[in-house]
Amino acid sequence: MVSLMVGEEAAKKVAVIPLSVNTNQRRIEDMSLDITAQVVQKIKESPWHAIQLDESTDIASYVQLIVWVRFIKADNFVDEPLLIKPLEATTKGEDIFGKVEQFYRDYDLDFGKLLGSTTDDAPAMLGVRSGLKTKLLEVAPQTSMVHCMIHRETLASRTLPETLQSMLSEVIKMVNHIKSSALNTRLFRLFCQEMDADHNNLLLYTQVRWLSRGNLLLRVYELKDELKEFQRTQGKTAWVALLELDSWLSELCYLVDIFERLNVLNHSLQGKDANLIIFHDKMSGFLATLKLLADKAAVKRCSLFPLSGGASNDLPVR
Repeated sequence: MVSLMVGEEAAKKVAVIPLSVNTNQRRIEDMSLDITAQVVQKIKESPWHAIQLDESTDIASYVQLIVWVRFIKADNFVDEPLLIKPLEATTKGEDIFGKVEQFYRDYDLDFGKLLGSTTDDAPAMLGVRSGLKTKLLEVAPQTSMVHCMIHRETLASRTLPETLQSMLSEVIKMVNHIKSSALNTRLFRLFCQEMDADHNNLLLYTQVRWLSRGNLLLRVYELKDELKEFQRTQGKTAWVALLELDSWLSELCYLVDIFERLNVLNHSLQGKDANLIIFHDKMSGFLATLKLLADKAAVKRCSLFPLSGGASNDLPVR
């Protein structure tokens, strides 16, 4: 900026001026406050607004409350991050509501314009007595409380038949055996490079990352031969036997196919201008697709299962 306004010589002189950590911190805080003020002003100019809340524990074990807001500007929906605050002690509904209420009070926002609120179904959010829903309806009775559809879809996909759940658990154990050890990770990377594999690393599964299960299964399928030979060098004969078992690989292919469709659905439920009407249409279409898949699988027609159709005609459908 200095070089454009004054010239290169002035820019060089400014560049050698040392800035303290506090100076940079103050600048970041000033920019953050300015952005927040702009968003708040747009919310005040909008006739209505809605919020989406979630709390999650980060890698440092701090619980962070994240609030997004949707408002109307020039007849269009606009989504902006509104609030990110740590929950220092407990994560009860009253704690979450306290953070939201304090923000509304600090910036003079009107709860009367709050038209909707989206959360997960945790007791802290939807509890009847002291959940966020109860507290929020006391100050904004016109608010519609909605359980996040993406969260619903994720919860539904967690329930698996016992055989498939057992298979998934073994896959996770195989991956964790390698990823939990820096040495094994390096050795497996070199092993994949020597075998000219398409990938050099496995992917970890974590429950809070909703797409990770499908990505994990797909990567294991793509590296199944490399994984089998590596486990053989590690003396893991039980896992080698599983990776050589056709029925077990058939179940793996089946889960890869199913979770690939779930991940596509999950992606489609996100993004700009998403709303309940679009969600309803996409979910209805997905349920119809599931019925079609079940009907095809019942008569051993595997054309709609790309991997399972090539691996085996014996689909492990429940």
